[in-house]
Amino acid sequence: MRRPEYLQCRRGRWYVRLRVPARLTAKVGQQHLVRALDTDGETAARERRWVALALLWDWIGAQTVSDVFRRGIRGLTQSRCRRVDGPCCRASKP
Repeated sequence: MRRPEYLQCRRGRWYVRLRVPARLTAKVGQQHLVRALDTDGETAARERRWVALALLWDWIGAQTVSDVFRRGIRGLTQSRCRRVDGPCCRASKP
């Protein structure tokens, strides 16, 4: 029988397992993230998995956002604030 999505049972305990997207593997440092659901019942594991997955995705998001801040937001905003009819809005105004 196929296990429910994202769930894994090892030694009678339930865990949530999330595959990290390939482009984020270098930042996160792992291909899969595994977190304990602190239960031995499948019903409770099914209920707890979505909260655990949300926390894992928040953690992954924090890793990528902190990387953007390390590089500096200034370069990102300057490259994306072009007007349709002219130079960057941060350029000196006449």
